[in-house]
Amino acid sequence: MADGIRTRDHRDHNPGLYQLSYRHREAATGYRLARRSIYIPLWTNPLWTDNVGAVPVAKSTDVAELTTTEAAVLALLAIEGERSGYDLIKLVERSIAHVWSPARSGLYAVLPRLEREQLARRRIVAQSARPDKQLYRITRAGERALEAWLETVEPGATDAFYLKLFVGGLAQPAAMLDQVGQFRTDVAERLARYREIERTNTNTGHDWYHRHLLRLAIARTELELDWADGVARALERGPR
Repeated sequence: MADGIRTRDHRDHNPGLYQLSYRHREAATGYRLARRSIYIPLWTNPLWTDNVGAVPVAKSTDVAELTTTEAAVLALLAIEGERSGYDLIKLVERSIAHVWSPARSGLYAVLPRLEREQLARRRIVAQSARPDKQLYRITRAGERALEAWLETVEPGATDAFYLKLFVGGLAQPAAMLDQVGQFRTDVAERLARYREIERTNTNTGHDWYHRHLLRLAIARTELELDWADGVARALERGPR
C-alpha cells in the first residue's frame, strides 16, 4: 500500500471501510504508532468514488536510467534517425568507435530491450529476397531518458564522459561544462596521486623501472588537464 494512500483492505469483508497507512498517520501525528489496522468509513475519504471511470489515472514521471550502451544507441538514433541494427554497427565503425565500441552481439541485444522499455519504436520493412528489416527510432520517452543521462555527472566515469562529449550536440552547453568540470576534477586527483608516488620513488632498483611508466602517467594526466581546459573554453564560446 502506498504511503499516504487510503485503499480498500481486501482482507476485510466490509467494502465500506478503507485502511489508513501507518506511515501517513505517523507523519500526521509525530508519534510512532502500534502496527494495528485502523478502519475509517470510505465515504469520509474525499478521493473515494464508486464510479470507476471517475478515478484519476496517475501519470508516471519516472525517467529510465540508461546503461552506456543504451545511451549510445539512443544517441545515434537521435542524431541519425531511424536505423536498423546493422546500420548502427556501421555508424559505430565510421564515427564513434574510438570512443565507444561495443560487441556486435551487445548492440543487437540492446535494441529489443529499448523497445520493451518504450524508449525506441520498431518498424518492420518486408524484403522479398532477404529477411525482413527491423528499423528502430527513438521515442519521446527515449529522448527524455537520453537527456537525463547527458545531464547526469558521474565522477570517475571517464568512458561515459567521452561518449557524452562526443554526442554533446544533443545537450545544453551548460550540461557539457559540468561534465568537463567533473572530468577535470577526476584527472587532477589522479595527477595528485601520481605526484605522491613520484616523491616516494627512489629511482633505483625496481623503482628505476617503475619510474618510466610513472613519468608517462604524469605526462598523460597533465595533457588531459590542458585538453579539458581547452574544451571548457571552447564550450563557453560555443561552436563556430
